[in-house]
Amino acid sequence: MSDRSVELAKQSISGTSKYDYFIVGIGAATFSYFAKDYVSPESFGINEGSLVVISLLCLALSVVFGLKKIERYNKFLEKNSKYLDYSEHLAAYKKNAIQGAKQ
Repeated sequence: MSDRSVELAKQSISGTSKYDYFIVGIGAATFSYFAKDYVSPESFGINEGSLVVISLLCLALSVVFGLKKIERYNKFLEKNSKYLDYSEHLAAYKKNAIQGAKQ
């Protein structure tokens, strides 16, 4: 890969991560804003209180799953970097082994 391709890949990864952090942050802020004034309903049924509970639950789940996505993405990047590092070491080892066999 050329240096320009590497820089574009770095910028893409950085942009994706920042976007994910932003979206999860907005979801967490929205959840905390609406949950601060929440009062539990007297009965759970088909009413306004139940709809609020379901909405807050959906917001909370979106934050949790967003954080899990970020965590999985970071683990993927870590494993990918290890794989690339090991591939480079293996290529160098093979090159040295071939050159050593020729001598």
